[in-house]
Amino acid sequence: MLQEFAQAHDVKMVVLSIGANDLNFGFIIGKCVTSYLLPSAVGSFCKDDAYVQNWVGSNTTQVVRANITQGIINIATAMQNAGYEDDEWTLGLQYYVNVLAEPSAMRYAEAGYNRQLKGGCGFRDEDAAWFGDKLIPLFNQTLSAAAADAQAERPALRVVTLDSQDSFAGRTLCHSSADRMG
Repeated sequence: MLQEFAQAHDVKMVVLSIGANDLNFGFIIGKCVTSYLLPSAVGSFCKDDAYVQNWVGSNTTQVVRANITQGIINIATAMQNAGYEDDEWTLGLQYYVNVLAEPSAMRYAEAGYNRQLKGGCGFRDEDAAWFGDKLIPLFNQTLSAAAADAQAERPALRVVTLDSQDSFAGRTLCHSSADRMG
């Protein structure tokens, strides 16, 4: 579809958001919320769960990195097939945003269920810190490494990163300084 669109239009930039589903982001978030809602049944923090660790471990991230690299190459090939040289357009690679407040800035205490019921951010403190300090940076490092790999294969390929990782700072879910509706 990109190739057909690029043949009929003057494309200057293609923006790409990729990879989180390949790292099972939705499952990880679900595991963290479950760990918050049922801490005694789960027994540990989601960040320590073996299944979660498998998804964020080096074997999985290397596979995802290779897949993202191939996705970038596929986009470059589609653009080339549409008549563009690699230096005639730019790939904008969108980083993932940290949408969750740090534990010290949470509007709601870890105890009880208000974090989830009122704020929609049911993470235990350790998991919230891990999310912002480790998980989101890991996703973004994987994207950055994949872009570097694609550029090594196609040196004229122009890639810029849209680093929005901290764009919600002070306005994240459950942040004590963020205004609430209603």
